[in-house]
Amino acid sequence: MPSRSISLIVYHSPHFPAHWVVFVPNADGGTIGTNIHVIGDVRDGFTHQFTRGYNCSMTRRKHTTFTLGDVGLEYLVGAVSEAETGSDPNNELENVAISIPAPGKSLRSVDQSVGIVSLVGNIK
Repeated sequence: MPSRSISLIVYHSPHFPAHWVVFVPNADGGTIGTNIHVIGDVRDGFTHQFTRGYNCSMTRRKHTTFTLGDVGLEYLVGAVSEAETGSDPNNELENVAISIPAPGKSLRSVDQSVGIVSLVGNIK
């Protein structure tokens, strides 16, 4: 059965946790394809994003690439190769990606903080 190799790209940063992206190359198997990832922050939460027409060879960001495996071409039917960014899936692989919940908010707001004001008020 025909398939296409997909990769995990880990973008490194000295200031932030690494950003992980699943990269699906276009039909030619080159360095242009679709990044499947989530964007956002811990205060507002995250959302899925598909960055199509992404060229891996053009980035200056420090990264490491790992081969994840092969995906059957039947799961890539409808893939878009022209450049676009969005959150709507175009094929079965992207449908599976959005079925995994993106991380939600993880910072507590000031009104959710328990005991901070009363603790400070009781310090003598």
